[in-house]
Amino acid sequence: MLNTEQIITFASTTIHVMAHHKAEERKYDYLYYVIGLGFGLLTGAFLEKGFMWVPIGGIVGLLSAAFFLNVLVKGREDK
Repeated sequence: MLNTEQIITFASTTIHVMAHHKAEERKYDYLYYVIGLGFGLLTGAFLEKGFMWVPIGGIVGLLSAAFFLNVLVKGREDK
């Protein structure tokens, strides 16, 4: 049988490991920005209005990615 001290030690170790594991999860938010930038640049290149539309498309793509990430995906996190 386990005594009270062993149970408390086991429980605190388990909680510590779970909290540490959650802190090490990787963030993949940068992928939204990379995809938004890439497709924004492609869209600007396909417009055939001139080279100036390529960076403008990239900026619009980054802004779209920021909007999507901060407004639409904000409540998606697991609790």
